[in-house]
Amino acid sequence: LEKAIYIYIKMCQIFTYDEKYYLANQEGESEHQDILYLSSIQEHHFAIVCFEFNAIYSKFLSELGICFASDYQNSFGEAYGSGHVVLNFRFDKFLISADAVTSILNGDLAGVKFHHNLVGLQCTNKNQETVKEFSSLVTSVYQMIQEQDHDFVSHLEEYLLLTKQCKEVSLEEKRQILFESILSTSMRPMDTLGYVIHLKKILFSSKELEENVRFVILKSHEKDQDSLCVLFAFHPTNFKEHSEQIRYYQYSENQIVPISQEVLQKKMQDHVFEFIGESRQEIPGILMGEKLKC
Repeated sequence: LEKAIYIYIKMCQIFTYDEKYYLANQEGESEHQDILYLSSIQEHHFAIVCFEFNAIYSKFLSELGICFASDYQNSFGEAYGSGHVVLNFRFDKFLISADAVTSILNGDLAGVKFHHNLVGLQCTNKNQETVKEFSSLVTSVYQMIQEQDHDFVSHLEEYLLLTKQCKEVSLEEKRQILFESILSTSMRPMDTLGYVIHLKKILFSSKELEENVRFVILKSHEKDQDSLCVLFAFHPTNFKEHSEQIRYYQYSENQIVPISQEVLQKKMQDHVFEFIGESRQEIPGILMGEKLKC
């Protein structure tokens, strides 16, 4: 069982969610719908989605002699490449559910890389003592892996030190720590997005996230192919006051650069920047949709 836990965590470290599939909002024809795509996953090709993770993890469990079943959660029965898939397995008294992509950006496939608590490897037994026993095993294996991970560097230590010293941390200091933390990582784009979401929950209060700080994930058409872009907006007092005081920053290709309100407005209007799928998050100070016609 410890080997199965270890393999799950290491797979989350190694693989990354496919950026192209995310940008397409997991819709339309995709190479991931073909089981033969598995053969292309090699040393320098780690982009996967839930189907490949499930298949590869199943293979490891099979080699460990562990019984398992894939639960394809769609209306078409057990159809590889359709809907979402979760792996269920049993070892001795333990009934386990394994899903590294409970959420694309908040699941274990991204979260393990910055030592976030596991959310997709769960013991489903009704007996709470069995659940606690499994949790203890997971904690033990996870801690061992974290101790081996010398590459993880976080500027949050600086922020936590300031907090422990009861020093008030300004919004500008938090912004600097945020950007330094993002740029210091060597994570792939999708994992970095998960890291950004993790950081904002640590650095900023709910009040600041409402009035002073905004994060928006966009699809960029600036290059020859679509790519991910994170837009940051900061206001010193409140987004509802003096929109000209809002400062915008664009994060893409491991660079963070300022962008003016006028340039951002034009890129949104010309569809150089677009929302992904049906998500339509407000960008403070920027007119969108029907408001552009006024």
